[in-house]
Parts: sequence; structure tokens; C-alpha cells
Amino acid sequence: MGRLIAVFALGLLLAGCGGSSSSGSKENGPIAYIVAPVVGQGISTRDPDGHRARLTHSGRDIYPTWSPDGTKIAFERGFGRQGASHLFVMNADGSAVHQVGDIATASGGPSWMPDGDEIVFDDIKGGISSIGVDGTGLRSIVDKAFSPSVSPDGKTIAFVRGPSIYTVNAAGGDARPVVEPPEPMNSSMNTKDSHLFTFREPAWTPEGDLLFLKFDLFEIAKPTGGATIEISDADGGNERTVVKVRTVTPEIITPSSSPDGESIVFAGRQGETEGIWTVPAEGGEPRLLLENYKYAQPSWGPAGN
Repeated sequence: MGRLIAVFALGLLLAGCGGSSSSGSKENGPIAYIVAPVVGQGISTRDPDGHRARLTHSGRDIYPTWSPDGTKIAFERGFGRQGASHLFVMNADGSAVHQVGDIATASGGPSWMPDGDEIVFDDIKGGISSIGVDGTGLRSIVDKAFSPSVSPDGKTIAFVRGPSIYTVNAAGGDARPVVEPPEPMNSSMNTKDSHLFTFREPAWTPEGDLLFLKFDLFEIAKPTGGATIEISDADGGNERTVVKVRTVTPEIITPSSSPDGESIVFAGRQGETEGIWTVPAEGGEPRLLLENYKYAQPSWGPAGN
């Protein structure tokens, strides 16, 4: 576990939490992921047939996120020492890499609008904004928010505020909490029954359910600690656990629904094996796709047009 912490130290400086969104049920395409954020690494993809390709070579590239049509990938490239990033887009084969506008993001992961012309991101002021892929049309959506994920119909944005997950109309307006820690919180911080739950990395399934991480701050650093991947209705109801993931760095997990809605891809540890895994959306036995502690932040895209 110590090796995992060391490898992802830079990633924690650059990254907050983020998610990707889908646009309806589609045929499953490649999975994009980062290869440990160190010099000479970057973003790679794994095709459904197992073929892998390296797309970028910068150790500061994080949160690859597929466009709804599977033809492009948005990602963030860190700069400086303050945990900020610039927003980039490239073709699915790694060509035509270009920076989107001149904005600075808070390194929390981008999310596409369904039309593929606009990207929602953590702005450097501590809120959520959107910008056109051509670098125009910058607008603020909501304050005091991070880790945005756009719903499949483009009408709603899920995000994190404090320990909870909120939603807001994509056009802006009042936000409302949909997934919150249980109340009242246990105030006996020294008892075995103490918990301090928090929720991170919201995403959506193609059917419009919420996908997110739940972890206990009192347990995450223990040898048996970790996070659970949860699914709920869009309003937070009917919450159910999909799988437990062992890790002390939740930012690497980034659960992402398959475009057909049948499976979830995630990074982390199962038993003593670290890598990228898939698991049935209804729960079950995880299947290892890529074995290595340095693979993280998977995003499952549709088959490109």
C-alpha cells in the first residue's frame, strides 16, 4: 500500500474528484485510463479486444473522459504547483491534441454535455463552469461545488459539496442534496462504532441512475479499509452497494458505467491485486482487465462513429 501512496502523490496534488457521463445506452467501446502520474507516462486506452495504445506521454495528464459519441477524449493537464490544470481535448486515437480556451481548472475532472460541443469542469474559483469545445461561451453554473458529472439527457449536473452529492439544473439555479451522510453523526470519535462518511466521484449510468463512491474517513487508511461503489436513483433513493474497493486514494477509482449499462469499470485493489477491474452493475465478482498499481482513473467510452 505504501507504494500506491507514493506513486499517486503527484496525482493527489493535481486531482480532486471527477466523473464522466454517458449519453444513452450504446455499444461498449475502449476504456481510457492514466498510467501513474510520473514523468514519461500519460493516457492510454484499452479496446474491447484487449489492444492497448498510448495516447499521451505527460505525467500531468489526468481524468480522461470520453465524448458522448466516442470520437474524442477530454482531459486535464496540470501546471505549476497549485493543483491547477488546463483543459484539453484530443481525438480518440490521440491526434489533434489542443487546449480548450485559456481557462484554469481545479483539476477535478471534466464532463461532456450530450451534444459534444460543451464541457463542464471545476473552475479555479471553487465552483462549476462550462465552456465550448472551441474555447468560447464560458459560463458559471454553480458556486461551492466540484467534481461535476452531466446526466445522460443533459438536464442535470451532479456534483460534490462538502461530504454530500448535490444536483443542479444544467442551466443553473438552486442546488439540492441527493446523497448525504446519515444523521445524526456519531459524536463518540473514540468508539468502534464511530463513522464519518463522505461521498465522491458522482457519475451517471445510461439509464439515468447515480453512480458514486462512499467511504468512511475513519476507515479509509486502515489495512482493510476502502471505499464502496454505490448506485442510487437520480434523487438518491434506492441506494445499493455494487462492490468494495481497497485503496487509500479514492481519486484513482473513478467508477464509470459501460455504455450499455451492464457493467462498471473502476481502479483499485481486490485482495492483493491492484489494477483496473470491471464488475456487473447489479454487483458480483470483479474481473481484472489490467493488472498494475499504476493504472488509474478509467473512463468507459462508447464505440466511436
